[in-house]
Amino acid sequence: MDFSEASAAAIEYALDLAADTKAEVRFVHVYQIPVYALSGGEIVGGRELAVQFGKRLQGELDALEKKYAGRGTKLDTHLIEGVPHVEIVRIAKELSADMIVMGTHGRGGVSHFLLGSVAERVVRTAECPVLTVRQPKAK
Repeated sequence: MDFSEASAAAIEYALDLAADTKAEVRFVHVYQIPVYALSGGEIVGGRELAVQFGKRLQGELDALEKKYAGRGTKLDTHLIEGVPHVEIVRIAKELSADMIVMGTHGRGGVSHFLLGSVAERVVRTAECPVLTVRQPKAK
């Protein structure tokens, strides 16, 4: 999940599916801290930024877990630093996930080419089924 409207739609779908099947839901967010090497050899980014960023993201995950706790489905959260599609597939395998449910922004053309698609990479590499939920269209 990336805290977008697409992720919110995927959460709703996953929770409805879990309620019907008595499954557990795990909110997973993977973040990647950009690191830049400067000409003098300094590295901008680093561990301190990752720790601060991680605390903020964990707070957002905790808020989501609290928001959806009353839905009758067992929830937990996982915050992971790394390459998003790699870590999503890895944690799904580690947790023996029956399915990955994730939002997709539905980008096409140049923006898809430039930004890539985490969902597409997960679909291509995951060992379990992947259900993608498209971002709702603006009204």
